[in-house]
Amino acid sequence: MQNKLKILVPTDFSFSAENAFRHAILMADQMKADISLIHVVNPDLAVIDVPVAIEIAMTEKMKIANQKLFELTSRILSQTVQQIKNVPVILTKIEMGNPEAVINQFAKEHEYDFICIGTRDEHGAIDKILGSVAANVIKKAPCPVFVIPEYAAYRKTTLVTYATNFIETDPYEIWRVSKLLEPFHPIIRCVHFTEFEEKQNTSLNMEKLKTFFSENAPALQITFHEIATENKLDSMLEFLNTFETNLLVTYQPHRNYWQRLMHRSFTKKMALESKTLILVLRGK
Repeated sequence: MQNKLKILVPTDFSFSAENAFRHAILMADQMKADISLIHVVNPDLAVIDVPVAIEIAMTEKMKIANQKLFELTSRILSQTVQQIKNVPVILTKIEMGNPEAVINQFAKEHEYDFICIGTRDEHGAIDKILGSVAANVIKKAPCPVFVIPEYAAYRKTTLVTYATNFIETDPYEIWRVSKLLEPFHPIIRCVHFTEFEEKQNTSLNMEKLKTFFSENAPALQITFHEIATENKLDSMLEFLNTFETNLLVTYQPHRNYWQRLMHRSFTKKMALESKTLILVLRGK
């Protein structure tokens, strides 16, 4: 018997986190997955050197959080129950510590298939769009991460865009996405944007991707697009709108400190400009 998929949903009880939880329930219905809703209580640094005070403060915080988790689960389930056929098993968990570290460690230890996390849309600053916790979860997540913009309405994930940079693992990553989204019968559009006069120093190209999938996965609904552009972000937004994309998939390779420092994250830009859901695949 195949193991059920497991979805981890972090919550800080904000509107954006509620929206991510709502999306997770609707996805879990189609995927027949289980959900764990986790809230991480950050220790009160003001009383960290006073053991008795911190114990009292943390006990009270965890008691309040437990009640909020119960109320949140009941409310969102009541809002979605008419839209689903399979009510998912929902477990709630309260942990203590640094939120992004706890979330990623929990996901790793319990082998979650993906994390579903909400992003805030406020004041136009990129860090606030993703939120510091969400951004750090994405950077170090041990599994794929669904990034849910704060005001994104749920749509069945059938029209998928995979943004490729022609890395060697693309065939595997595209296949992995197709298996994860198999219950939705996705149509996948693999797209690469080439800036004018940009040279590709890679052994993989669009023709090789086409050949690979025609020979190894002929039943997969996938098309391939290569677009020359002066502005990758604008071209991507136009592409997503033209094909009414439900989900943008990006692959985030492992980067060392200096690469992370210099790299301008395309995913953050997309979260700023688009209300499309983003699935971030993490490199080892």
